[in-house]
Amino acid sequence: MEGDERLVRRSCAVLGGVATWSDKYVELLAESEILTKLMAIAKTSGNFSVRHEAGCAIVSCCHCKDIELLHKLVNLGAFHSLNELLGLSDPSLSVSILEMFESVLKANMKRKFFSLMEELGLLSNLSKLQLSPNMELYRNAVAVQKLFESNEEEEDELCLLYTSPSPRDLSTSRMPSSACKKKKKKEKKEVKIK
Repeated sequence: MEGDERLVRRSCAVLGGVATWSDKYVELLAESEILTKLMAIAKTSGNFSVRHEAGCAIVSCCHCKDIELLHKLVNLGAFHSLNELLGLSDPSLSVSILEMFESVLKANMKRKFFSLMEELGLLSNLSKLQLSPNMELYRNAVAVQKLFESNEEEEDELCLLYTSPSPRDLSTSRMPSSACKKKKKKEKKEVKIK
């Protein structure tokens, strides 16, 4: 049995390396259901080293640059699997996962990713990770938390500037002239300050 676990661990490491070559290889791993098998190994293996290598391979896949491919990986459950792995006692894997989440959020400031990560319970995991004595883990958890906070502030600003459609014309929406004036005044003040 130990030999089998060593083979699985090495296979996971090789697949993780393959995923770093290009997005085409990541797509092949997803289409051939190898990524799904990696997620199952990461969730069910009783061997810590095997889970670690499977997690690293999933992280490598999620570092893809193609946004459509990233959506595909999300739909397959890659983010869910990685969020579950944050609970492991391995700080190096947790740091890799957080770095990947941070780069995805920075590169694709899409509300879908933020809301998905909220649904997965990433925010509660971030709070727990910020209590870690490992400074690298702490810093990465704080960095991802700040991205969530800045996204929430951005959403709040958008909500303040939007008004509902006119009752007379439901096909259009409008921004109140007072909001436009405030925005223009704010922009003028910023220009004067510079």
